Amino acid sequence: MTDVGLASVLPPGAWIGFGLVGLSFMVALRSGRTGAIVLSLMATVLVLHGLGVVAEPEMRFHVAWRHIGIADYIVNRGEVDPNLDAYQNWPAFFALTAFLWQATGVGDPTAALTWTPVAYNLLYLVPLVAIGHRMFRDRTVVWLAAWLFTVSNWIGQDYFSPQGWYLFIYLVVLAVLLEWFTPDVSTFGSARVLGVSRPPVQHRSWWRSLWSSAAPALGSPVTTPGRRTALLALVLLLSAVTIAGHQLTPFALVLGTGAAFLVGWSRLRALPVVLLLGTLAWIGYAAAAYAAGHPETFNQAGALSAIFEQTVGQRLSGSPGHELIVQLRLLATPVLWALAAVGVYRLVRSGRRDLARGLAVLALSTFPLLAAQSYGGEALMRIAFFALPFMALLAAVGLAGPSPSTARRSALVPALVVGLLLVMAFPFTRYGNERMDFFMPDEVVGVQEMYRLTPPGSVITSVTGALPWRSIRYGDDDYRLLVDGNPVESTPDIGREGTVDIDIPDRAVLAAQVASRMAPAPGQRSVLLVSRAQGAELDLMGPFPPGAEDRLLAVLRTSPAFRTIYANDNVTVFELTGGARA
Repeated sequence: MTDVGLASVLPPGAWIGFGLVGLSFMVALRSGRTGAIVLSLMATVLVLHGLGVVAEPEMRFHVAWRHIGIADYIVNRGEVDPNLDAYQNWPAFFALTAFLWQATGVGDPTAALTWTPVAYNLLYLVPLVAIGHRMFRDRTVVWLAAWLFTVSNWIGQDYFSPQGWYLFIYLVVLAVLLEWFTPDVSTFGSARVLGVSRPPVQHRSWWRSLWSSAAPALGSPVTTPGRRTALLALVLLLSAVTIAGHQLTPFALVLGTGAAFLVGWSRLRALPVVLLLGTLAWIGYAAAAYAAGHPETFNQAGALSAIFEQTVGQRLSGSPGHELIVQLRLLATPVLWALAAVGVYRLVRSGRRDLARGLAVLALSTFPLLAAQSYGGEALMRIAFFALPFMALLAAVGLAGPSPSTARRSALVPALVVGLLLVMAFPFTRYGNERMDFFMPDEVVGVQEMYRLTPPGSVITSVTGALPWRSIRYGDDDYRLLVDGNPVESTPDIGREGTVDIDIPDRAVLAAQVASRMAPAPGQRSVLLVSRAQGAELDLMGPFPPGAEDRLLAVLRTSPAFRTIYANDNVTVFELTGGARA
């Protein structure tokens, strides 16, 4: 596998299969048969998002393994420790995982969780199609939007993670608002959309304001107080779970529900304010330990140049293959956004100006989050993730037209061309960093053996974060990194003191620096893991010349300060001989 990822090792038959996926969907869409369209859409999800599951022997992404460890921590201790890390301050997702883990009696959930990207992408389609059906009478636009969403979701946030789950919740909340709490039945269905004025704001208690604004839409199936209460309770429950489960999504939910109200698509005028107050209250009280200990998280607000450098600039460095992948990603997303702009234009030209405005506002509603902080270098990717469903709806309009009269069969030709380009780019954009994102069975075995050979409370050091570790003993050991040169993969709760210069010519100095980073307390054992994926990350992302891991291994194997306690073809575990042994 080269630096362009999984695409470099796919056989010719795989590329033919990708092309057939695009063709089969367009044939199904042209037939107009819902069953065929749904099956083709599911096949697209399975082929593209299941590719990594089928082609790779272990679960992708080191972060996914860490998330298993957080759930394992809650299972074993029955509580969270807010002083441990950020995850423990927003634990709802992991608490739910721990509950399901115990309820199902599954010993090791890794095999099942490997399929999370497929499951998430199938789930996303349910509220997305519901939103599309609420806005467009033309089902061609709706199904095409669902397919464009699927083939454009290369962003890689749909692994076993809170943000992957909470995008689904975000879409469900908006789907409920748009289906049952719009001010008028003609909001989406007529040629003149959103032609209603917003209800006047009245001064009353938050709960009374929220309740009174929950009156059903004219013609809505929700006509009884009991059903109104149930739907309002559902929205509040999902919002509360989101506030308690993720740092970023609650603000996206505030902006999304606020945007829906501002364009006249939601009668729950107090909901955005209630959500904002709830989010701030959680940060101020439930997550106070994290907020007090990490003021830098909030100090980035407004520092646009620094945020841009972390989210874009630092991703452009690395090997030539990695730079090519970044450029393809930077091209693929603007292509969809450009099609969305065409969709806005076509809606305006067809007389549906308010629908164009509303969809555009929802698509752009989370972009202000970019000014808040870099979010570990992932802020722009997370924002694009939240914008993608609405960008896909607009892009579908741009390709097929806004109404049945313009959604002719000939209009599917440009959709086919664009779709095939996105499908063929997907192995590059989605799996371009696969050299460091996937793990060999030997790497998983090596980590398991390391845990078997060391007692809880050990110092466990990794060259980089690209390691399937921390799935057990999450809060028991002292975890550290040698190299902190890749900010987009940073892990705030891991001990670090800068980057050890692996490229230093003097071997004795390098060995001393590594030993200093691994230094244990009295009575602790200290080990260092060096793996294939870590070497791949160093080659792809830097900050050292290619072959840095080989130079490090040569030093460690010849230094008297270290001894090898376990090794296989892809992992070597060194122990610091100067550390006390249990």
